[in-house]
Amino acid sequence: MSAVKVFTPVGRRHRNAGAAWHRNELTGLRDGVVAIVDNTKPNARALMTGVADRLAAAGMIGGTNVKRKGSPSEGVSDAAFGELEHEASLVLVGSAD
Repeated sequence: MSAVKVFTPVGRRHRNAGAAWHRNELTGLRDGVVAIVDNTKPNARALMTGVADRLAAAGMIGGTNVKRKGSPSEGVSDAAFGELEHEASLVLVGSAD
């Protein structure tokens, strides 16, 4: 049997992250917005919007907000990060190849 290596999904703190970064519990998404950061990799947007669409169809979220990066290697712009910080209850970020 081959070994499986598991990596943590926790990223680095964004330089402009404020107190919202330190929230460690999610009280509910029923009226919340799920934000999607599309990293421009093949099928990333389809995967993440599919998840958000299923949550919306089940009445589990209030809406979605999609931000598209210019390329997989660039970070989220400061303006987009600010919007996400103030509008989103949950952020789905990118996908691997």
